[in-house]
Amino acid sequence: MKRITLLGLFICFATAVISCSKTELAAPEPPAGGNGDDTQTEDTTTTPLPPEEKPAYTVINQATEGRGIDVVFVGDGFTQADIESGKWEAAQDTVRKYFFRWEPIKSYKHLFNVYAVPAPYDGPSLHGGVATGDTIRSRMCTYTTYFSPESTDKQAIFEYAYENSPVKEQKGTPKDMFVALIINTDQGWGGWCTSDPFVDREGWGRALVPMGIFYHFLYGLFTHELIGHGIGEFSDEYVQYGKDDEAFPEGEMGKDWYLKNQKEKALFQNVTFTTDPNDTELFLNRAWAEMIRRSYRGVGTVEGAVYYGKGVWRATEHSVMVGNGLFENYNYFNPVQREILLRHIYELAGKGDEYSLDLFFEYDKRNEAYDQHPNETNLP
Repeated sequence: MKRITLLGLFICFATAVISCSKTELAAPEPPAGGNGDDTQTEDTTTTPLPPEEKPAYTVINQATEGRGIDVVFVGDGFTQADIESGKWEAAQDTVRKYFFRWEPIKSYKHLFNVYAVPAPYDGPSLHGGVATGDTIRSRMCTYTTYFSPESTDKQAIFEYAYENSPVKEQKGTPKDMFVALIINTDQGWGGWCTSDPFVDREGWGRALVPMGIFYHFLYGLFTHELIGHGIGEFSDEYVQYGKDDEAFPEGEMGKDWYLKNQKEKALFQNVTFTTDPNDTELFLNRAWAEMIRRSYRGVGTVEGAVYYGKGVWRATEHSVMVGNGLFENYNYFNPVQREILLRHIYELAGKGDEYSLDLFFEYDKRNEAYDQHPNETNLP
C-alpha cells in the first residue's frame, strides 16, 4: 500500500500525519476484499431526529461495559433517494459484516459504541468514479479522478461525526473518537488513515479512514487501515518495491524519530530496531520480547518493515500490515498485533488498570488455530 510522507520523509507521514499509525497515511494498492460470514449486532435502532435538522443516526452497536469506544461511520454521497431505496442501509450492513469480524475486536464488541450517520448530499452519483476534468463537491470532500487525503475536509468530517452522533452528549470531546468516512461508490477510494498524534488539534478525533463502501475488495480497509493504523497505531510492515536491500535511515529524521515516538507516545509498537529482546533501549515492546522468550506461536523477528528491507524488524512473515500482495494476508493479525490491540481496547474503554499480559495470554487461547493457519483466509 502506498503511503504519504511526513515532512517529505520516507516514513509515510504527510503534514504531521503518519501513515503507519495515526497520521496521514497513504494507502496500499486497493486492498483485498471480503468474504466470510456476517457478524450481526443486536441493536440497530434509528434515533428519530428531525430531517430538516440532521439525518438520524443508527446505533449499530452499544457498549455494555466501560466508557464505550466510539466509532462513527459517516456516509457521504448518499442522496435522500439512496436512503429511501435502502442503499444507506446496505452500507450499514457492510459495517456490521466487517467491523466485528476479526479478533480481538470480535470478542470485545461489548466495549464499543458504533454509530452510522449520513451527511446530506444532493449531487450526482459517485458510482463509476468521476470523469476526467470533472469535479464533484460534497460538504465533506472534493471528488475528482484522483482521491487523496487532500480530497477530504478532515476538520469538517470530524466535526460532523461529533455533532451528529451521541459522542458529543456522552463524552463532551471528540479526542478519542474514531471516524470512517464511507463513500457511496464502487471505487477503491481510501487506503489511508489520518490523525494527529503529534499535535493536539482541536476538534479532531483519534483517526479518520475513508473507504468506498461498495468497493469489491473492501476488507483490507477495515483491517489494515481502520483497525491496524487507527486503533492499533501500527506502522506499515511491508517493504516498498526496490528497497529490499536498503537499510532503514539513521538519525533524527529516521530511526531516532521513530524510537522517540515509540518511547514517548507508544506508537509503532509492531516494529523493532533490534533482534535482541533483552535490549530494553531498542526493543521497546516488552510484551513482544516476552513472547519471543516463551517461543510463543511463531513470534520472532523478521527483517523488513516500514518500507525498508534492512535494519528494522516485524514479528511474523505474514500479517495485515504486510499484505504480501493485492488480495493476500489482509485477514491475519499476529499475536504481537493482537496484544497491542487488546491493550489499546482496554485503555480506550477506561479499563487500562485491569489489563495485563497474563490476561492477554488467557484471552489468546482462542486464537491458536488462527496462528497455525495465517494464510488460509485470503479469498477476496
